[in-house]
Amino acid sequence: MEGQEFARQDMREELALAHKHFEGPDIKQIKAILTDRCTLGDVSRAVAFFKVNRMSYGSGMDSFNCRPINLRKAYTLIWDAYRRLAGTVILENNDFQDLIEHYDREDSFFYLDPPYYMAEKLYAVAFPRADHQRLFDVLTHKDRKGKWLLSYNDSPFIRELYADYHQHRFTRLNNLGQRYEGGSEYNEILIANYDMNQNRQMSLFQ
Repeated sequence: MEGQEFARQDMREELALAHKHFEGPDIKQIKAILTDRCTLGDVSRAVAFFKVNRMSYGSGMDSFNCRPINLRKAYTLIWDAYRRLAGTVILENNDFQDLIEHYDREDSFFYLDPPYYMAEKLYAVAFPRADHQRLFDVLTHKDRKGKWLLSYNDSPFIRELYADYHQHRFTRLNNLGQRYEGGSEYNEILIANYDMNQNRQMSLFQ
């Protein structure tokens, strides 16, 4: 079958469906799109991801936005992020337990923003209840040396799980909910293994 040059099964299936439902010039165009998608470099993939993220409803990546988006307005944010990350920040893609145990020192500080409890379906990765429990076990291990700050949605399970640690409950405006219900708020909680009142808040770029 034409299309065996595609290493990924899903790409071969898409091309087969294209042959079934389209003909002539449409097939050539669809094949070019699939081929381009297969060969995008890291930078092109990052740009494509950013565009889809910004142009989808609530950054859900699976829908269209409901109002025009001017991507040029994001240039300043991208440059700010570049300057903040350049030369001083290392990005790693690894399990949280491996990272925490590897970098834990007396002067370490961990900020953690896991998938919110009972809202896991909104994320692209699986994070079941067992992982929430495992995160708790890792952070509260008796040999943990560094400080950590954890942000969650405010839920009875999370409050009870971290009952022995500093907690600060607050509400923020629900940006998506504002479109349907004025003043809609979302309940969140910060949890730490230190007194949060003793630390001055800083911005991402400080």
